[in-house]
Amino acid sequence: MTNHSFHPTFNTLHTLDGLQGLHQQFLDFLEDKDIGIFEAYKVFSSQHATLPSLTLSEGIITLAPLLEEFLGDLFGIQQEISALFLTENSLNPLSQCKRLFVQRQVFQKYKSLVTPAQAGAQSHLVQHRSLIAAPAGEILFGPLGPGLRGGDKGESGSNKKCDELLFATQVLEWLKNPSAHEESLKQAEEYTAWALFTEEGQKQHANGMLFKLPKKLDFEHLIDLLEKDGKLTAKNHRPREGFKHTDSP
Repeated sequence: MTNHSFHPTFNTLHTLDGLQGLHQQFLDFLEDKDIGIFEAYKVFSSQHATLPSLTLSEGIITLAPLLEEFLGDLFGIQQEISALFLTENSLNPLSQCKRLFVQRQVFQKYKSLVTPAQAGAQSHLVQHRSLIAAPAGEILFGPLGPGLRGGDKGESGSNKKCDELLFATQVLEWLKNPSAHEESLKQAEEYTAWALFTEEGQKQHANGMLFKLPKKLDFEHLIDLLEKDGKLTAKNHRPREGFKHTDSP
């Protein structure tokens, strides 16, 4: 059984005895939760210096969820961790749609056919940018549709990120049965091409993540700087309010 008699404090964690007590508490917790992983961890701990890097990485990944649960129990933040887990899961459609649809299908199809300048001039990329109709006929997504009309927030109060999530969720549903949603996927594809390859599309989704492609980093120029009134400033400068803490009186 887990030993709950050890209650670490910041002072005890600064001592060897305190760290050893915390480690023993984790071992007790691990033995209660999964005896197989517990036995593997003992081998892992005693032989880590000679194990291959891949084995070490796999061991850390296997152990991570249990370590997270242990820390939540230790500091009494289980509910906060659960809430964060649910939030992260709710955004999964964004990364899935970006990988499966935006990058693998649309980008691969259009990258050799359309340059940003051509995309803005080709009507077949622009004609569906105003809306994409859901199966029930309601407006699902579009820079001229609800949720994006008139700035960052629309009539429904949702923002760009939420609309991208709605778009991604619906596209993933259509991809489960492409033949039954051929026209809808075609419109989604054309909208995605518009969002990826046109200046207007990129501007519309400047604060989103679904229609942004990976780029190589220039580590010498990670921040676009501009000179203004003899001073350097960032291209997308945003004032940081609320950071006025200081040690001075």
